[in-house]
Amino acid sequence: MLFTFSLFFYFSFIFFFLSFILFLSSIYFILYNKIYIIEWVIFNINSCDILIPFIFDKYSLLFRSVVFFISANVFLFSNYYMYSEYYIKRFTYLVVCFILSIIFLIYIPHIVGLLLGWDGLGLTSFFISCLLSKF
Repeated sequence: MLFTFSLFFYFSFIFFFLSFILFLSSIYFILYNKIYIIEWVIFNINSCDILIPFIFDKYSLLFRSVVFFISANVFLFSNYYMYSEYYIKRFTYLVVCFILSIIFLIYIPHIVGLLLGWDGLGLTSFFISCLLSKF
């Protein structure tokens, strides 16, 4: 099989790059003992803010770089063993949703974010196993 530039290759390149950048930023956070908390206001109802906090610290950045590195390898090796499958686009979307669920679980210390991340992990892993059990 010749090496072709497919969607898997582009996703793997992006995730390798993000993994490298997040690893370097986690080293910066470890050396200087930094923690950033960003609060995003979704909307305001009668002077009551509905917001989602994001926590960026050394552990979350390091764990996210590992998640992106593993995801990049999944996309890279999926190019070889799933290149002729019929449901390859569905598999790609499910893996991206799985990664987004992990990111929700890592960065959002809010109970809603934790529930969305945990339920997203459960649903996407169930759908991936259902998709791959057909083969």
